Formats: sequence, structure tokens, C-alpha cells
Amino acid sequence: MTWEISGWKPDWQSNTAALLSQRRERLRSLRGHRIDATWLVWINDLDEWFADLPVVLQIGERQLEVCNQKFDDLSITWNTIDVHITPIAWVDWSLTWRRDAHPALSRAVGQTIREVHISEHLFTTSRVHPPDPLQQHDTAAWLLGGLVLELDNGYLHVFNALDENGLSDEPPQSGPSNKMITV
Repeated sequence: MTWEISGWKPDWQSNTAALLSQRRERLRSLRGHRIDATWLVWINDLDEWFADLPVVLQIGERQLEVCNQKFDDLSITWNTIDVHITPIAWVDWSLTWRRDAHPALSRAVGQTIREVHISEHLFTTSRVHPPDPLQQHDTAAWLLGGLVLELDNGYLHVFNALDENGLSDEPPQSGPSNKMITV
């Protein structure tokens, strides 16, 4: 894939412990600060969000850049993207940055971040061939799911939507196959 997003250099992590060892303090420092603006890459020709590229949050003087890819790769970078420069990707569509373009982002603007979490989900596979029960082995692993910001009134969850970003103003569903780890 070829893309050019001003100075963005993604730092992909697929392990929650590694991500937190490198970014815990910086993520914690977001608590108590307000989200001032948000940006997404927009497909002009289709008038829709291009979910493969970063979600950008302006939080005071800081800019948080979040992007998901593959099953569990999460990149969190800071202050590298200039949203005034037209993004270029591997597609033929005309792209631009659009401010507060998703309902979950619009609801987050103006709210203060109360807590920061990392979401994980349990990924389980079962061997179905050969059908001999003695040879069937299930495997399970916790996969890095995304970044959850707990706000004054609700949440902002930037999550992995199978090789692209997803956005929600709800926390991940609680249960035995989903969890949030407080930063």
C-alpha cells in the first residue's frame, strides 16, 4: 500500500503490554483535557469516510493520531500529521481531511477525557478438519482492539474494524470475550 499523509509515520503495535510500556504516561496525560476538534480522511467522489487512514484528535496543544490495520495492529502517534495537506493513498479517489465528520466524533468534541483505556477482544479458532475429536485443538488469544476514551458524557472508541478503523460513542461490550484495560 502506498500512502502519504504529511509527516505521519505509523508505529504499529499488536501487543497491549508493549503498547502500554511505550505510551502509558503519554496516554494518561490526556486525562482532564478537552477534545477540541477531530479529523477523518474523506473520499470526495463518494462523500464518505475512508476508514483505512488515521483518526486525528486535537486535544489542546496536542494532536493524537490513531489508526488500526490487520486484525490487531494499532498505531498511536502524536503531532505528526498536518491536516491542511491533502492526503494521498493507494486509491484513485480524491481525498481530503474533513473536520468532525462522524457522529461519534461530533459528540466527543468539547468533552473532557476522564479516563483512557485499551480494548481487547478474545479471538478463538477451532480446528474443524480432520473431524476427529482427538485431534481438534482450539486456540485463543487476546487481540489489541483499540483505544477507548471515557468522556464527561459517554465514550469515544476508535477500534479495529477488520483492517480499518471503526468509531463508536459506546464502550466495547462487556463480557468474557471483551475487556478494557485502564491505562
